[in-house]
Amino acid sequence: MHQGFYDFLVYATPEGTKIRPFAAGGVQFSSFVPPGTSVYYGNQVTKYGINYGGGIKVRLTDIWGIRFDARFYNMSKPFDFAGQTGRLIQQQYTVGLSFNL
Repeated sequence: MHQGFYDFLVYATPEGTKIRPFAAGGVQFSSFVPPGTSVYYGNQVTKYGINYGGGIKVRLTDIWGIRFDARFYNMSKPFDFAGQTGRLIQQQYTVGLSFNL
């Protein structure tokens, strides 16, 4: 599966604040490739959807920070199997370190 997305971030506090909660939202695509096939031969199915979530950035020192995110993805299900209904809902939880110059 290949994914790409574009999000807008809205922060609850101004830049430079030690703790910065944020909300995120945008659009994405996911390109699904059946097992045993190659993306280079046009076998993929591409679906489009929305994503949303939020998190918090914490500045630990002048140059080090940590970020916690929760994102949710909502799109059509791939491959159009017989009797298939509903939406594909995915969740992503991440933690990251930042080095600020």
